[in-house]
Amino acid sequence: MKQLFGYAGKDLRVNLTNKKMLRQTLREDIVDKFIGCVGYAARVLWEELKPGIDPLGPQNKLIFATGPLTGTLCPCSGSHEICTKSPLTGAWAESHSGGFFGPKLKFSGFDFVILEGRAEKPVYLWVHDGEAEIRDAKELWGKTVHETTEVVLEEIGDPEASVACIGPAGEKLVRFAAVMNDRDNAAARCGTGAVMGSKKIKAVVTNGIQEIPIAQPEEFDKAVTEADEALKKNMPNIHTIIPLGTIGLVNIYNGQGALPTKYGHTAYFENAEKISGETLANTFLVKRRACFGCSMGCDRYSEVKSGPWATPPHQGPEYETVAMLGSLCLHDNLEAIIRANYLCNNMG
Repeated sequence: MKQLFGYAGKDLRVNLTNKKMLRQTLREDIVDKFIGCVGYAARVLWEELKPGIDPLGPQNKLIFATGPLTGTLCPCSGSHEICTKSPLTGAWAESHSGGFFGPKLKFSGFDFVILEGRAEKPVYLWVHDGEAEIRDAKELWGKTVHETTEVVLEEIGDPEASVACIGPAGEKLVRFAAVMNDRDNAAARCGTGAVMGSKKIKAVVTNGIQEIPIAQPEEFDKAVTEADEALKKNMPNIHTIIPLGTIGLVNIYNGQGALPTKYGHTAYFENAEKISGETLANTFLVKRRACFGCSMGCDRYSEVKSGPWATPPHQGPEYETVAMLGSLCLHDNLEAIIRANYLCNNMG
């Protein structure tokens, strides 16, 4: 096989029914035509899923997917996708998340993890340095995302590993349940968490030290610098997103008449300032955070220290959280929104 620059070069197939695992070399025919990540995963599912299967049945497959730029110095290279047949729509599902899971999966020696079948009892998968283990998760079933993350990291003895897991929502097959990674990053579209729950797999945990081969390192470094500069110069609203995060878009969109309000009856919320990024920055913000490979640092880390909506430090809220839990339902209590954000994340 030719050298595949930008790839770890292997995928990991895990049959949860019989607990067999297979390490496979990436297929060149798919890589050449569809590159990686969503393209590769879509081709695999197209070939292997029979029409009409139940998305929550053992015949469905769930793919954790990365691309050739994941884990490199390329701006915003900390992402991964989860692909499957959606229990929410019955159609193709791809769900995106940032954080550190994608790069650490690549560093573990795999570009993709393909989950098949259904475990008899709850399990979790530990992928590291080209190896993989299926471990018992009986004691994890029923735990929240944060509880699961803490227990698993202590059990494997690697606090730097990345945990992608489901909460009670995924276990109960809620059709819009998320897969949460690094505690508060969500692959939330299309019900990927419900598919994990149907397979009785509580978490996929990963870390490693494998390097990603780059064909022309010096030229790539130059391109990375140019891309980062172009991003900061040309991305819409970038000068608001960097200091305030995506929640900084609340006042901007409201001023443009584009803030979802009263379930779409209007696009202007007279109390938008109360739930804005500026208000968060002056009240409940703990610090900024960034995903792997990102110089923008748009994540917020917030806390409500006391009162009826007291909430421990956690990531968020993002623009969409505030818009959906705030202006959309004419709600302007930022403390309550922060609490709701925490509960949504922790329950998966």
